[in-house]
Amino acid sequence: MTRILHLILLWTVFLVSVLFSSNTKGNVIDSLRQQIPISDDTTKVDLYLSIGRSYMFSDVDTALQYVFIADSLIRNFDNQFLDKWTGYNEIRGLIYSYFVYGFATKGNYFKAIELSYESLKFCQKTGDKELEAVSLINLADLHLLQED
Repeated sequence: MTRILHLILLWTVFLVSVLFSSNTKGNVIDSLRQQIPISDDTTKVDLYLSIGRSYMFSDVDTALQYVFIADSLIRNFDNQFLDKWTGYNEIRGLIYSYFVYGFATKGNYFKAIELSYESLKFCQKTGDKELEAVSLINLADLHLLQED
């Protein structure tokens, strides 16, 4: 149930950020930022990822900063908590995929490929073959880009 709520939150924020103008986008980001101090740790991770995704196509450096914060939060979680968190592998795969996109956009294909392999590991742990296939396709695209 928690996994579904996290995915719904991520998709909702993504759709809202895509549908509205940059001015409204700023309001959405401000609203997300205001929720961070009052949220539990897993929700904070979702909020930082949502803010990062909002910046991904306009300001990659800012997007990567927010994704890095989400990654740092997860790295500080207690291992017993992580064992119980059913959405952990999906979120880790998502974080790595954001890093991959950010580094590829900046032209650092070597780092993007390295991180893409990490993303693939987490995708494989989920058992979701479609997610794994998308990760493999992205990895192949990065190798093609690197050759150009």
